[in-house]
Amino acid sequence: MTSLTWSQKIAATVIIALVAVGGYGIVQSFSGEQKAMDEAKNNQDNATEKAIGAVESIRNQKIVSTDNGKIALENGQTLDIVDNNRNDCQVGDIIRDYNATTENFSCERMSSNGVSTFHPYFYPYIGNPIWNTGRYTPNTNFQNGVSHLNNNGYNYDSTTKSYNAPNGTKFDIGPANGNSPTIKRSGGGSGTTGGESGGHGGIKGGSTNGNG
Repeated sequence: MTSLTWSQKIAATVIIALVAVGGYGIVQSFSGEQKAMDEAKNNQDNATEKAIGAVESIRNQKIVSTDNGKIALENGQTLDIVDNNRNDCQVGDIIRDYNATTENFSCERMSSNGVSTFHPYFYPYIGNPIWNTGRYTPNTNFQNGVSHLNNNGYNYDSTTKSYNAPNGTKFDIGPANGNSPTIKRSGGGSGTTGGESGGHGGIKGGSTNGNG
């Protein structure tokens, strides 16, 4: 076997060094991309957890009073009673979902014999002219949370009390016990499932000031 000349050895050494540096650069580039993806996923999950908190601070909460033009919930959150004639929710009812078409929250009422009925509570979206009167100060956290979850493909499973995304991320909702509910994240792949946007109008959640 013919031995390499001095110049060939130098050339081979340079080639090996370049390959090594190139490989290191590829590894570093991949590592950087993975870190960016992980950071984006973490930011997305944090935003989702915040959105769930905003939604669950109203949904599934018990009404403890309906005095002074406000509905007060067990966790301290309050909602304006915009129209007494269009509020059929009572103390002890549990607020469930919101219907943007009818502009009503549904309140579930359990009778002494275990039969549940649903009753409406009118609460207009932010584009409704009633909010332009200056009489109320709406809080859009609830609707912003709903929009974020919808736009990112999260579905609420009432059986397991969890939010599930197409990428496998799951947020389990623990009991509120009169406070903000506990939220536990599990599963999930890398990347996000979409972007956040405002969505329809703005379903108010938790106006703490009845005067605009």
